[in-house]
Amino acid sequence: MSPDQASHRLQPVRCSFPVPTAWGASTVAFVRTHFELDENDEYLAARALLVRRCMTWAREEGLPADSAVIGAALDSRHHSRDGRLAYWTPESVRVLLLDWFPAMVPADRTPVGDVLPAVGTLLRYLAAVRLLDPRGAALEPLLNEIATLEPEFVATMRVAKPHGRPDRVGMSAFEQAIAEVEERFGDVVRGPGVIGGGQRLFAQPPVVLPSLRRQAELAAASPLVHKLGELVDWVGPGGRGLTGTGQLRLADAREAVARLETGDEIADIRSSAELPRLSLLLAWAKQIRLIRVVKGRLVQVAKARPLLKNPLMLWHKAFEAIWELADFICLPLWAGEPLSILHNLFDISVPDMLAGVYGMPLPVPLRRLEQPLWLEGLELFRLSDAPAEVLAAERIQLNVDLLAVLDAFVRLGAVEITHGVPDEMYLSDLGEEGPWSDAQLSPAELRELRADLSKPGPLVAFTELGLVAMRDRLLAEGREAGVVGELVDAGPAELLGVVADHYPEDAARLEIGGWLDAHGGDVEPLLQAIRECPFRLRAAAMLHMLAAALPAERTLLRRLRADPELGPLALTALMESGELGMPDLTPAEGILCTAESFLQLNEFGGAEAVRAELEGVPAAARRDLVDALRGSGHPAAQAVGEVTAAIRRPARKR
Repeated sequence: MSPDQASHRLQPVRCSFPVPTAWGASTVAFVRTHFELDENDEYLAARALLVRRCMTWAREEGLPADSAVIGAALDSRHHSRDGRLAYWTPESVRVLLLDWFPAMVPADRTPVGDVLPAVGTLLRYLAAVRLLDPRGAALEPLLNEIATLEPEFVATMRVAKPHGRPDRVGMSAFEQAIAEVEERFGDVVRGPGVIGGGQRLFAQPPVVLPSLRRQAELAAASPLVHKLGELVDWVGPGGRGLTGTGQLRLADAREAVARLETGDEIADIRSSAELPRLSLLLAWAKQIRLIRVVKGRLVQVAKARPLLKNPLMLWHKAFEAIWELADFICLPLWAGEPLSILHNLFDISVPDMLAGVYGMPLPVPLRRLEQPLWLEGLELFRLSDAPAEVLAAERIQLNVDLLAVLDAFVRLGAVEITHGVPDEMYLSDLGEEGPWSDAQLSPAELRELRADLSKPGPLVAFTELGLVAMRDRLLAEGREAGVVGELVDAGPAELLGVVADHYPEDAARLEIGGWLDAHGGDVEPLLQAIRECPFRLRAAAMLHMLAAALPAERTLLRRLRADPELGPLALTALMESGELGMPDLTPAEGILCTAESFLQLNEFGGAEAVRAELEGVPAAARRDLVDALRGSGHPAAQAVGEVTAAIRRPARKR
């Protein structure tokens, strides 16, 4: 559910009382556990709510807690590579304790003894309210990691540099330290990649992956896997002699081209180095350690025999090896020319390019892949002021190299290239006010790009095996890259929470459907999880995703309209969808929806937001509203009490 959708839940219903209508997009987002770095207001609102709720829960449970420690722990996850607040592993605990806290907090200002218990309380709270991401570690290993790291944490904090700022009245030592570092370094501290592992990377949508059996079948059918096996057989037990420069002898090279069907032109060649496809195949096999050079001979690697008998493992080794083969893929058009843009950016730009293809619902036009590579090259190599003929030559070389890179992935069976008119979605961000305007592309360049994308051209997509391998790479980089089906063993609340946070509706439908199939098809545990969710807006998002995933979405919501606990959420969902209008609500339902609106406002903005919303409303109307909310029958009675208390207390004067 988007913030815009969430805001619809706060529209007036059929009653005579004021209801919240003035929320901005910065505060209406449901209790998500993932925010982009530019969603600062949204993140801070969610952070404040989580800290507030965690502190309340800790008091009720008799557990130690410190609001500044809890907030800093959430910050460490927000500024991690994947940015998931509720995704915790032993490694992320280590980063928090040994990287984040020592860098953020001076040793002479830090209540070290308060930190570890408070971090443990936060993790216990996330588990208790079912926010802890099931794709990470369970609670016990996380608490064990905290205990294991205690001596190292204490020692590390003792040498953290103090900043020597004066105390701030009314702030704890920890809060003072956090404030000092933020004041000193500003956005640098809260920017991406400062602490614990590098730049924030875009989350990838969940994908559907083939079964292991299907993967093995696809790997066995890979043209490159066959070629690699044939190459090793051709080298033979006795090996092949090499020239003084380490090249295949010309006769052997001609034989290899014919036997391996590399497609190289062999007429008039004077050296096997002039056979690019054979050279690439040889380099690929060497990188995988199928063959090697020993005393001037190309020989088989005996230890590679088990690998040759396992096509799937060999395929993955070939995928991993391709990133080291720029010298054999990005070749100059003419001998002696300098290395090209894509060659020099190979290990950075090619993975980023393929990450852009990963997870896309439709094949990506080659033109959309080439354009950012060209702009990156212009900037990094300062080519903007180069003569027109130099720019033309560089762009031709870039396109040749890009096709060569994709051809290598096609030969492996990781990528497929088709031909056709790109889908209109690839034009959607190319308007005059879009991200490509002015700063990156001139109006004329934008028009040219739009024209190119309106004509047939090459379209790029991953194969099933390519998705598997690319996902492994994304995970190794620290990215979020979900797979449909990985939540089948998750609890009901954890399933719906992750789906609401991270899944588009089509993937959510598959994930929830698979979960129901594995759990007898009973939707009641999922509904109960929504009832027990302590966050109103998050519960609404969970219900939205569940209803959208079921064949009879409207039937479920209509049935829940009279549910004593889920009724307010079902009513607002039906109104949002247009199934119900304000005239369709009974007076009691109208008051329920009004109560729900105020509960959501109080959840994110607190009592001050409620009072500010009613500023200027006559006292008599406020009393009537309090009476109506108290008598609404809303299931969240404690939350209603908080709202009515806020309404009765006048707003602070500004």
